[in-house]
Amino acid sequence: ERQVVLRTGCHCNAGACQRYLGLTDEDIRGFYATGKVCGDDRGVIDGRATGVVRLSFGLYSTFSDVDRWMEVLMHFVDQLPQEQPSMVASDTSVPEKVTELASGTGTISALKVYPVKGCGALEVKRWPMDGASLFLDRRWCLTLASRKRPVSAKQAPRLTNVRLSLKQEERRFVLVLSSKFHPQKLEMVLNAEDSQILLASGVQTFEDQIDGESSNTVRLDEEEIDSAAASAWFEQLLNIQGLQLLRAAPSRSVPGTGEAPETSPAKTDFANAPKTLLMVSTASLKRFGEVCGLGTVPVERFRANLEVNFPEDQAYEEMAWPSGLAVQVGGADTFEVAGKCVRCQAIDIDPDGDADATAESSGPSLLAALATAEGVGGSTSKGPTFGVLLRKRPEQTEQPELRILEVNMALQAIGSSNVGERW
Repeated sequence: ERQVVLRTGCHCNAGACQRYLGLTDEDIRGFYATGKVCGDDRGVIDGRATGVVRLSFGLYSTFSDVDRWMEVLMHFVDQLPQEQPSMVASDTSVPEKVTELASGTGTISALKVYPVKGCGALEVKRWPMDGASLFLDRRWCLTLASRKRPVSAKQAPRLTNVRLSLKQEERRFVLVLSSKFHPQKLEMVLNAEDSQILLASGVQTFEDQIDGESSNTVRLDEEEIDSAAASAWFEQLLNIQGLQLLRAAPSRSVPGTGEAPETSPAKTDFANAPKTLLMVSTASLKRFGEVCGLGTVPVERFRANLEVNFPEDQAYEEMAWPSGLAVQVGGADTFEVAGKCVRCQAIDIDPDGDADATAESSGPSLLAALATAEGVGGSTSKGPTFGVLLRKRPEQTEQPELRILEVNMALQAIGSSNVGERW
């Protein structure tokens, strides 16, 4: 339309691009984890630019070409794209200034960690942070050994039926996995460094997540967690052969972990949106069920890290929070909104499905209801959204002290946004 040809991206100079955009190695790995590849058209991910725009003048360029380019600049400068394709749906609006937010304070009603990607939650009362995410969250991931690609809950719905518990044996902690689809429990002994972090943080869990002791248990010491024995337990559970349980590299931002071995994977977690916390409002979830005629909607379908109780008259208010808005948790830690969580068929998987089925929900589709209900959640070109992703503000991600989150902590959007500053 405007007869101007641009080149975007890093122009075969990724190092300079990273330097001038102020991106860290962790940012680059995070972009890659969401599917970013060289040559695609994803210029903005989670509200951050992945490249620059280049315009080249040549021998036959004229002043009219310059004038046309200036017209383009006057029209587009300081505006964000209308769509930002990403696993995270970022708010594209740029408010002039966010000075006050008409939002009350919410309270964390549930705190959940997902040590094995796709499996059920480990519900806790008190838990340490790992840099910008919860400690051990998505630390392990199942892959097909032949493809090195993660096995998702959509591909293997029985994963969601795996229940997790944490028990302490003197100064070591053990993750216990069980499923009604498997005759044995799986015990994964955490290494000394991980156990020390849990001891230092005074973790508190719920006692009745997995019933009693069982002699029919597969026990794996720390060096055996990545072994064939662990893979065999999941192969029997899912009836899928050729599985491999991978462990992410420990984060260096958590005291006591030390340097990651050179042979460790570059990823420090296997989350779709790395280094974030997923927050879901119970008030919004209740209103969603009422509007769609679904009654009580099971909150575990949305796999949140933080389930937060807000006043009922503030249902859906969090879905209007712009990217970059400051959110304070517990009066000390300040996070910012990274975007909205794009939903997929995974929310239609029933963790308590029958053994003879694929564990998919036999009731109404939550995804269809979310996509069609008026005034519920949000939507992007990637799909409907529900829930807000939070990340630590840059000045707080490298704090040396151990940071703790607890149930009953207050959470409040405090009305300060970085969006205008970034753009």
